[in-house]
Amino acid sequence: MTNDADTLDRRIIDALQRDGRATIIDIAEQIDAPATTVQKRLKHIHESDIIAGYEPQIEYTQFGYELTAIFQLDLNDDAIEQFMSWLRSEPHIMSIYEVTGDFDVFAVGKYTDVTSMNEQIKSILTDSTIQAGNTSVVLDTVVENDPIELVAEQSKT
Repeated sequence: MTNDADTLDRRIIDALQRDGRATIIDIAEQIDAPATTVQKRLKHIHESDIIAGYEPQIEYTQFGYELTAIFQLDLNDDAIEQFMSWLRSEPHIMSIYEVTGDFDVFAVGKYTDVTSMNEQIKSILTDSTIQAGNTSVVLDTVVENDPIELVAEQSKT
């Protein structure tokens, strides 16, 4: 988000993070602003590509995805792009991060059973692109995809 987003824009975005299906009137009531102002600001926010889209938040455990694995991977330089492309195409991989530190990549996958998780772990860790790797299985998800309240963050700076 650009620095020119003011507190009102941030309050609108915070309201949408709490409920992406909120109407303009709902948002206006929540932030105590006129609905016409919210509508204009929201139009500007969308035109500025500050909001990338609206997506449902899925409770994956309802579909049997009880297992989450975190992959920490140190890659050989010669085939990184090809490996990253392959990793992006893997259906169980939900997030991929290029990072600093001992590893080059962190990836997160969700699985319905130990067998499919083990197959993916073996597939990834035995790839010739991997110099070293570590996999952790999540025991308990404390918080996941929790939005950052932008108004609170702005007041800290």
